[in-house]
Amino acid sequence: MSTRARTSAEIEADLERTRNELSASVDQLTTLLHPKTQLAEAKKSLAAGAKRSATKARAKVREFTTRAKAGDPKVLGAIGGIVVTTVIVAVVVRRR
Repeated sequence: MSTRARTSAEIEADLERTRNELSASVDQLTTLLHPKTQLAEAKKSLAAGAKRSATKARAKVREFTTRAKAGDPKVLGAIGGIVVTTVIVAVVVRRR
């Protein structure tokens, strides 16, 4: 295997390329680690999570409503329990 000595121009070109790559990496890290960037990412993540939760909640409410309209005894019992609990709490709060 023959190895030839690199010229100073080749070494300088390699050094310049390496400097540019390192500079680009540092710039990317600076952007990623900047507080405003992190805050924006956190907001996006929070909004996406809230949207998923809201979608799931709407689906559960639709299912609950459909089952109540169909006369599902478990759902009707849950509604009755909620009503009774609400009345008891209201009476206790008014007596104080």
